[in-house]
Amino acid sequence: MITSDTRELILEGALIGAALGTPFSGLKEGHIQQLLEGRAEGFLADGRIYPARPEKNRLPGLHGVATQRLLASLSVGISDEMAREPVAVAGAALIDLAGGMEGEDLGSVRQAGRPLIRAIRRWRSEYPWAAEDYFTEEEESAGIAPVLSGLAPVLLNMEAPWDIAAKLARLTHQHPYTIAGAFTIARLALSITDHIGVGKKLDAVSVARELVEAVREFETNYTTVNQRKWREDGWAPPATPLWECLSALPSLLRESNDDLAVRTIVNTARDCHPAHGVSHVQNGFVPAGLCWAIYRALGELAPVPAIEDVINRGGESETIAGVVGAIMCARYGPGSLSPEWQEGCLGLEIGRELLRSPSPETQGRWLSLEAEWSSREAALQAPLREAEEAKKRASAEKERQRKKKIRDENAVGDLPDQEQALFAPPPHLWVEPGDEEHPAIKRKLKAARGKKKIGWKEDRRKHQREDN
Repeated sequence: MITSDTRELILEGALIGAALGTPFSGLKEGHIQQLLEGRAEGFLADGRIYPARPEKNRLPGLHGVATQRLLASLSVGISDEMAREPVAVAGAALIDLAGGMEGEDLGSVRQAGRPLIRAIRRWRSEYPWAAEDYFTEEEESAGIAPVLSGLAPVLLNMEAPWDIAAKLARLTHQHPYTIAGAFTIARLALSITDHIGVGKKLDAVSVARELVEAVREFETNYTTVNQRKWREDGWAPPATPLWECLSALPSLLRESNDDLAVRTIVNTARDCHPAHGVSHVQNGFVPAGLCWAIYRALGELAPVPAIEDVINRGGESETIAGVVGAIMCARYGPGSLSPEWQEGCLGLEIGRELLRSPSPETQGRWLSLEAEWSSREAALQAPLREAEEAKKRASAEKERQRKKKIRDENAVGDLPDQEQALFAPPPHLWVEPGDEEHPAIKRKLKAARGKKKIGWKEDRRKHQREDN
């Protein structure tokens, strides 16, 4: 069992790390330095770092969808009046977060990936009441985003937390990599406290070895249970299980060479799925991103530089920084992270409330705060969106004036009616930009095709008329 203080530290690290990484999710390291004119070192004083992409600007200190999934998963600790399974309560919390509207509107859900979007759409169309109705049956994505929610049952000191962690991943993903990844994080968080203590240095290599063995056992059992269903569906598990991808971690931690770790993890992930296009360690593909997160979390860097390294690498920075922050805080205890980071993390206080007293009332306050934060983020984006739209309008007007100038320079007085003309002047002299598809204009253009004034034909016709 993990003490309440340690559980709060794990949640604190996850929330702060994820909030730090969220603004840079999807970027490459060089792009981050270009946008910031240097390295990211904390929460942004001004979140408007993407002038040409208003929708990508994040409210400083605000987390993304992976953390929203973690906070929604804390609802598994709520006593449900409808006697649903804990995982079904977590699924219902995600529906509440997205709102009851139909269509593509996702309410307060931010930066949702396709698997979650598809799940919400299905949940809305056929609201489920049994736990098994929440599980996805068709999604084959091996994304890392659901992995962070695997911390929830550990934080709540639930029995067999890794089984619940795997079920939480199954809400939107059925790929064995993602499900085993959620188990891995739950197992790591649960076991790491056995290897630390006052004045005791973490034996990272031993932790990694025990983790690999635990994941191997889980994947073996999971494959045995599901192989008949997979065979009926015409689908097979990956040739390389996740535990084999993790098996290099003990030696990588012993070497403590980041360049070697990067090359090893990327090459292993490529071997797992050559067509996936893994090019960096913070890829959303579980064998890459999760292996790197564990390597960085168990490595020799102190908590602050370790998280800063993750956020400056971009990629799946929210989830990976959340994992690193959670494990680092468990390792190093109170004061692991910067006080400025604690003050700037918007979700920290409500996260503690959800952990200490999970209840429908606490969950309602969280949902209200998520809606408020999304509104504030939209207000941050609005001026940039208006400026970008004004820029596009100015560019369109400039182009219209350019074409008008060409028409004026080529004008030869009043043009005759196009139906009566012997030949057709160039369309740019009489057709406004964008009008080419108008039915009336299309008829005129069709009638004008081939109308060319050919002098010798006109002379021949004239002579023929005179001879007759």
